[in-house]
Amino acid sequence: MARIIRYILLVLFSATAVAQTRVIKPVKKAYSKTTNFGIGAGYTNSVLFLNRNVKENNDARGFTFSLIYGGARILRTSIEYTHYQSIDIEPTWYNIKAGAVEANIHVIARFKKTNAFF
Repeated sequence: MARIIRYILLVLFSATAVAQTRVIKPVKKAYSKTTNFGIGAGYTNSVLFLNRNVKENNDARGFTFSLIYGGARILRTSIEYTHYQSIDIEPTWYNIKAGAVEANIHVIARFKKTNAFF
């Protein structure tokens, strides 16, 4: 009888030991809180090269605004708008108002051994 009681206690003890084992879950990877969206603004200065321009200081100045989105791993897109101030190109054109819109797609080249890309 003592043998049966020892056997039952052994079975119960081993069942309890198995029931108390911890389940190890994989650690979730923590991602840095960065964004793939950028906004930019700036001032631009462009020189006009025209044959009929007789002015010495013939710069077209203006403001530029840009939106950049880098959603894919190898591609980045950008849209830029430039608004130029009015300019006179004597003796032919007066009070010229200009603006330009650009849409670009950038292909990113990454390196395996370094933390840099173009």
